[in-house]
Order: sequence, then structure tokens, then C-alpha cells
Amino acid sequence: MLADWPRKFQKLRVDRASKTPAPHKPLLLLAILDFVESGDIVTPRVKLTPELAFRFLGYWEVVAARGRSMGRVELPFFHLQSDGILRHVAHDGLDAALASIRPISVQLLNRVISHAELPEDLFALMTDQQSREAMRRALIGGNWFLPNERIKLNAMLGIEGDFSVNAEEMASSPAQEEVCQGRDIRFRLLIVPLYGYSCLLCGMKVLLPSGTTLVEAAHIHQFSKSRNDDIANGMALCRNHHWAFDQGLWTLGHDFNVIVACDSFTEEAPNQLSLSAYHSHSVDLSHLAVEHRPSQKYLEWHRRHKFIGNLSSRPGT
Repeated sequence: MLADWPRKFQKLRVDRASKTPAPHKPLLLLAILDFVESGDIVTPRVKLTPELAFRFLGYWEVVAARGRSMGRVELPFFHLQSDGILRHVAHDGLDAALASIRPISVQLLNRVISHAELPEDLFALMTDQQSREAMRRALIGGNWFLPNERIKLNAMLGIEGDFSVNAEEMASSPAQEEVCQGRDIRFRLLIVPLYGYSCLLCGMKVLLPSGTTLVEAAHIHQFSKSRNDDIANGMALCRNHHWAFDQGLWTLGHDFNVIVACDSFTEEAPNQLSLSAYHSHSVDLSHLAVEHRPSQKYLEWHRRHKFIGNLSSRPGT
């Protein structure tokens, strides 16, 4: 039964505009496999949520260098029905609208489509680890991806051994750079959901139906120096506070208390809370498992090498 699905995957259509294999559908299928594995999808029902869209956008970064615009998750979610992989189910009373809707936006599809359903046999295979890995290998090894893209996907998924890239392809690709890019995408896809798509410092959360979010994954020990993409070396921060953290304007102490270099910069924030106002507050990490919380080892590096304030007079540092 498993052998049937790779054959069906191979029939996913070619992009008519660029005449290259279209990556949309396999990327969404990889995102769905991730959600089945994590327990975010526990039945054959697949809803077009902002969280699924966010994961799809992460995968889309693998093919971004082709020059396409930002990935649109509504396209594969809509068109996978024609491949027999997703079956759309309308909201009550809107069955007739299924025949006329078009994938203009996530919001439009969600007004009509309650959810999509995977075939029972496919979903059963997705819940089995070995079958799930075989599906990933079939998707990554298909003709939808260029050699450098397959390297990124393998790195994202932590797949040992490069089954889909031969020696000639490896020689013609800057493999190490691609691996780093893949791991960076994986880092972001892990960190941002762990923090609930919210900034650790200010709590701001903006997650659009398309999957776009205001929050970014910040490295504590600068990645260019550490090459460290462990979860404990990351935090989810809004763009303003990510920039301020990288500039050393604030850091976290041994008790996860916020330390702001208040005397080292000037700021005005007439319509919002200033950075200085967070000084001495403690961030809430109670929702995170201990092993996922920012490591004091990496915070110590940030305090010593990036923070521009005076630590000697700060309690709890």
C-alpha cells in the first residue's frame, strides 16, 4: 500500500508558468507530515490554520531562491483535491459553493471549506514512523526540487545520509551553505511555535492566516560565531526586541530577569512601553519544558560579549 502513494505523488503537476516542477504540493505534504508527527493533526481532518500556513512558509524558504513571490499555502491546499490527496468539506449549507471557489486567499477558502480530509489509508501510513519517513524520502527525492533544495530539506528534517543527491550534484552545490540554511529554517520552525508565536519580552503576537508572523527566532549566542542552532540557544522575539537584543541593549540574568542597558542609549516611546520599562522584570518561561528554556551558558556569552551595559552593579547577573 505504501508503494502506491509515491507513485501518486509523482503525478503532481508541473508549474505551467515556469515549466519547472511545482514545489507547492510536496511542501504542504511535508508540513502535514510534521503535524501528524507532532500530534497537531490526530485525525484525517486537515484544517487550513495559521500554524499550518506558518510551517508551509518555512518549507517555502527552501525554494525561495527560484525568484518566486512568497509561498501561498491556499494554492496546494486547494489543488491537492484534484490529486485525490485532500477532499474538501464545506461548512454547513455551503456545499454548492465548493464548485465555484478559487484559491484567492486563505480567508476566502476558510469561509467555504471547513476542513479537508486525507484518505484513510494515507493517514494511517502517516501515523507510522517508518512509513512517514518513507513518504518524506519520496517527496524530497522527487523531481520537484533542485539538488541544492534537497540538501536544505534533508538538513531541515535532520535526515542522515543524502539519499537524493548524488556525488556529482554535491560537487556542483555549495553543500555546507545549503546545510546551514536548512538548519536555520528548522531552528525557526521549532522556536517560534514553542513560544506560541509571541515575543518573550513584550508578549506581542501577530499571526496572519497566511502564516506570516511578527515574531522571529533569535539566537542567543550569535550563530555566526557559535554555529549553534540548539533550541536552548534560541528565543522568540518581535522584530524590535530581536534587534535590541542583538545590539546588546538588553539581556537576561541568571534568574531570567530582564537587564536593560538603560544608561547606554536614548529612547522615546510616547505610544508604547519603552525598552527601559522592562528592566528588572522576569520573563515567563513556565510554558516551556526545562530543556527548551534559554540556556544560561549561552546567556552568559551574551551578557559578557554583547550586552553594552554595566553588569557589575546588577543583581542576579
